[in-house]
Amino acid sequence: MKILDLKESNLTADELIALMTLVGNELPEPLSMRVDIPAYLEKITNNGECYILIDSKQGPAGFIGFYTNDKKNRKAYLSIISILPHFQGKGYGKKLMELMISKCVEMGMIDISLEVQSTNIKAINCYKKFGFNNVAIKADKIVMCKNI
Repeated sequence: MKILDLKESNLTADELIALMTLVGNELPEPLSMRVDIPAYLEKITNNGECYILIDSKQGPAGFIGFYTNDKKNRKAYLSIISILPHFQGKGYGKKLMELMISKCVEMGMIDISLEVQSTNIKAINCYKKFGFNNVAIKADKIVMCKNI
């Protein structure tokens, strides 16, 4: 397994869009139903941090995208994490979360927030294992935060 910075990968724009569509559509609320994937990918690669997790035998296994551009308030925001179903339960999500937390600390952030569907119990429990706490409810989403 290896983790590649999306900005340093050799993937073409079309390959990145296909990858984002693939991993994003595994979310309980598919990414393609919520955003224009090419525009979202451009926004997160220009303003955030993006990493692809590659399984050494089977190729792309997951993706994480987060923002660390609120330098004034030192707040980071986890925008997306998704692991393809046949790679779940192998610690890949944990590796991506650990990478994100490490990068946020390295960049001087003091907390990380995220929003998650209130029905996505699996993700909520995962975030809680990493020290995220519920801080608000927005419609059908829970806002969670972790001080780092």
